[in-house]
Amino acid sequence: MKLIVLCVAILAKEIVASDLCQGEKCVQKCCPEEFYVLLGKCISYPEKVGFKNLTVYSKGFKAVGQFEDFFKIKAGAFLDQKFRNRSFRHDIMYKTYHLMENGDMFMEKKRAPIAVHEFRPDEYCIDYKMIDNDTLGGDLVVYFKNKDHDVGNKGNHVTLKWGFLISCVFLFLVLVVYSLLPELRNLGGLILMAYVASLMLGFIFLFSIQIGSHTFVPLVCLIITCLTYFFLLASFCWLNVMSYDIWWTFRGYAKARPINRRGENIKFLIYCAYAFGIPLGLTAALATLNEVNAKHPLKGIVPQIPLKGCFVEGWAKYVYLYAPMLIMILANWVFFVMTAFNIWRLSRGSDVLRAADSSASGSASAHKNSKQRLIVYLKLSVLMGLSWILEVVSSSSPDFGGWYITDCYNVLIGVVIFIIFVCKRKVLNMLKKRYTNFRHTHKFSFQSKGRSRSSQDETNTQSLPLQSPNCSTVTTKFY
Repeated sequence: MKLIVLCVAILAKEIVASDLCQGEKCVQKCCPEEFYVLLGKCISYPEKVGFKNLTVYSKGFKAVGQFEDFFKIKAGAFLDQKFRNRSFRHDIMYKTYHLMENGDMFMEKKRAPIAVHEFRPDEYCIDYKMIDNDTLGGDLVVYFKNKDHDVGNKGNHVTLKWGFLISCVFLFLVLVVYSLLPELRNLGGLILMAYVASLMLGFIFLFSIQIGSHTFVPLVCLIITCLTYFFLLASFCWLNVMSYDIWWTFRGYAKARPINRRGENIKFLIYCAYAFGIPLGLTAALATLNEVNAKHPLKGIVPQIPLKGCFVEGWAKYVYLYAPMLIMILANWVFFVMTAFNIWRLSRGSDVLRAADSSASGSASAHKNSKQRLIVYLKLSVLMGLSWILEVVSSSSPDFGGWYITDCYNVLIGVVIFIIFVCKRKVLNMLKKRYTNFRHTHKFSFQSKGRSRSSQDETNTQSLPLQSPNCSTVTTKFY
């Protein structure tokens, strides 16, 4: 019985492969004849280029001939909108591919030599990719149809897409709350607002890539990628600023150095120069190197946007994104360790007695507030550090089955930030007080206007001339 089922399955598989070209062996070409792939779109190119250099393999992965010896081409797989929408480039997940003599395509996973996936002839298409509207690239590109059980392009998962928007909504609420409450807009509050704004804009542009990258022209793809890259890096730079600022504050207390609050605006401008200057420089380097027609020595660090996708992909992602983020995360922890050391110095009895008569060492309430800031920043650093670790693990191991949890964690960061910075008794009381004052002011203003109108009406009534009760003195005319 099992043998019969196996034979039927093999026969069914051969029928599917044969149905592509009415009984002849063929392979799907993604675009129609004289059209080639650019960013998932079919672009016209006048010259016809065949696949004669594509090697065909036997079941033992031994080369048995060239493409034209075994197959014909069935052009226009992307004309099927459903196939096109579910298809992804092979180099997103796979490092090598082998076309078998029966028409199947075997693809080997990146960083997982044992993981090989098999695709039937109706589950993939091949084509050449265009570098721009005038140049046809020499490398073959394979688009495979995402299987339900496969990880595929996780960026297109509905949770990931709309989770970014959910996160952005909560980040926006944090900005609204801090904008409404002047008490929170000290130096620490301004730093937090800059961090939240950078993260929110980074998520917004990343969301636009997730839903619309297949419709972007190359220039738009590069611009959106640069904006996303800039704001994501800026958010980590602002985390860096937070950890530095809290270290500087406690260092001032420990050394009994006066802290000049009047210079906070200048200090914030200096922080802006760092937190936006570093990402700006790295983004400029990204855009510049992207235009380099790199040979072998620079191949690993050339972003190749949008050829590899509408964001930094592959090894370039580690160079341009993960490495700078790791450096900033490590710097944060260095500052936190030094801050803890300064707190320990302040906590020693001799230092407390020595500094008791010095206002420069800070009051007890100032120390308490600064310690609370440290704890909050520490939580935020752990939050973003864990996000970085999960993202690297997910990117390095496409077979990692927990990427759904990873992405849900990443895109719901905004919710966690909202809880940390807004859902506090102190902030909620401030909001309640402001709302009460607003209602009272609005009500008082409305009542004042009402009393003013009543007073004016009464004044007008009193100013009218008194008439004699003799009706004969009143003359009424109707015209």
